Amino acid sequence: MSGWMRCWTGPPDQSFDNFVASRPNVPDKVRRTIYLQPLCDPADFEAVPFPQGPWPSWQALETAVREFYFPLGVVTLPAMAMDQLSPKPKSRKNSYGKQYHAGQVLDALMKQSLPRNAFCTPAVTMCDLYPREEWNFVYGLASLKQRLVFLLLSATSPKET
Repeated sequence: MSGWMRCWTGPPDQSFDNFVASRPNVPDKVRRTIYLQPLCDPADFEAVPFPQGPWPSWQALETAVREFYFPLGVVTLPAMAMDQLSPKPKSRKNSYGKQYHAGQVLDALMKQSLPRNAFCTPAVTMCDLYPREEWNFVYGLASLKQRLVFLLLSATSPKET
């Protein structure tokens, strides 16, 4: 067992052997590019970075992904507003503000075709998400076989005090 696994004190959610048996996605000769999909109003994406603007530095995020996943390529797709997704995901307003149904966003993203050379497409948003009516929020969802993950950044961004 490797060193990092010995540090885990709880029961494993999945053994390494079960992970390998699940035939996870791995880069190959064709699928060697990570396509980042910003989900926001395109004007938000062009604004100054957080905390003055609505988004953290996209350049910093793209650089971190490029460095961590080297030698895979990284490409940022054009920004797309949540309301441009088809079918349009359900949204609600509550004390947290406007939130989008995470499962419906993931379903809409899965209807878009991945580029042939895509290893995966992480879609990133600052919009709040919820997975069920009785839940307040969720940080993201993934469809690993479709090579798509949908992440919320606002809950991980530093807040002004």
